Amino acid sequence: MSNPLSEKPVIKKTKYVAAIVDGIEDGDRNNTITKMAGHYRKRDIEFGEAPEILKLINRTRCKPPLDDAEVERTIESIYSRPSREIRCYTGAEMYLMKQILSPDLIQGIMRE
Repeated sequence: MSNPLSEKPVIKKTKYVAAIVDGIEDGDRNNTITKMAGHYRKRDIEFGEAPEILKLINRTRCKPPLDDAEVERTIESIYSRPSREIRCYTGAEMYLMKQILSPDLIQGIMRE
């Protein structure tokens, strides 16, 4: 059986993938980070893991980055709302996250 994380999948360029690949410009930063927080919440990323992921995306992909405190407030707001549905990550989404984020962080969010 092959490991889907070791294979390079075809990645559909969704709005979240585009934001990570292309960067997030001033004027779109708050909205994009908010939507990504909701996206990760739906994907069952735990509250303790979301800040590290989103702050890393903010620092490396937002032009210019938001303050960490603002990102944390956004995450707290999203995670304080009742969850409507939980979805699993696709192989392509995990591949992209693996390419961008540190291996230790990826291991923390993987559900085997």
